Amino acid sequence: MSSLYIENKNTWGREGRLEIENQKISTPNYVPTRSEFLNLQESPFVDKRDYRKINFGIYGYWLNDSTIKRISDKGKAYQNIKNYINQRIQIIETPIKMLHFEFNPDVSHLDAVTLKLLLDLQVSAGANVIEIPHVPKQGNNYKKILEKAVEWKKESLNENQLMAIAYERDDIKIIKTKLNEINSIGIHIHSENFPLLYEIEEKIRPLDIWTHAFSTPRSYRKVNYKGTMGAFLNKFGIDTFSTYVATSEVARNYAYAQENKTDIQKQEDARTSKYFNPIDYSTTKYETMDKILNPDNIAEIELSKFCSCPVCRKNSLLSIVSNFGSTHINTRSHEVLANANESAMIKEKIRSNEFDDYLKSKKFAYMLTGRSQATFQ
Repeated sequence: MSSLYIENKNTWGREGRLEIENQKISTPNYVPTRSEFLNLQESPFVDKRDYRKINFGIYGYWLNDSTIKRISDKGKAYQNIKNYINQRIQIIETPIKMLHFEFNPDVSHLDAVTLKLLLDLQVSAGANVIEIPHVPKQGNNYKKILEKAVEWKKESLNENQLMAIAYERDDIKIIKTKLNEINSIGIHIHSENFPLLYEIEEKIRPLDIWTHAFSTPRSYRKVNYKGTMGAFLNKFGIDTFSTYVATSEVARNYAYAQENKTDIQKQEDARTSKYFNPIDYSTTKYETMDKILNPDNIAEIELSKFCSCPVCRKNSLLSIVSNFGSTHINTRSHEVLANANESAMIKEKIRSNEFDDYLKSKKFAYMLTGRSQATFQ
């Protein structure tokens, strides 16, 4: 089982520790996805010791309606997918893992048989926390899904924690009635669902329930895609968070497109990649940074001015962009390490009652969290 122990809380944030089996995870915290672990492992500037303190990872797996139908008889297709997932999740070299399901729009509901299959898949993959899958279109039927998952846990004698999943404010109302049996919540905010965040802040944050945010945006529409909220999701009562996982189709198409691009096109992609700047939580294209900080094209912009991670310590803006074959890998590796560092910093600021001032110093995060502490209208 796992428990969240809040050690310090104030108007602006909360910090503590999450205990899952024999592991302790400080909160707030950033939880990397499988693709991010791949980036860390492939970056020439990152060593395993640089992320040795990261002990929690997530593998996001997409399902469409056709796949669900093919695995329903638990035959060869099911075994193939189980083996595929079990092999790929091993990339996450952490003691605590989750298998998180995303659903294509063509999936309208989950029946009892499919639910059990997905719960069993998580156990087979070695997940330490078992999520109760939720399809956005099933609405109020999610209450029945929760009840079936609780029954499954009792029948299977599984001791892992169950995590309920919310897409909308109304989902929280359903989940809250089951918190005596389900003591953690995962929310989806890829669509920048601020009403859902406000609901968490008002209804869940006071309860000290472990709350995780899936699919957090790297750039927010509300600030013209120029900044992010990052670890300051904690202000709403979010203890841990992870980023969006692309569908397998999108990932394959991206890889295919990259293979067929010229060096000039790859160089252009590198220049238009976005850099997460922990100084102000901006997410700015490298070429834009260069124009602003180096208008006369005479200065070398050292990334160590903005971040102390190993990628930034060893690179300038020019060197990151010039090595266009690894720009994406290095940029995303930096982002993981920077978010992990910011999470630890915020923990200290909450302890010393400086969270408010620290938030105000992060221009874009402050803009994005400005409407919290008020009921959404």
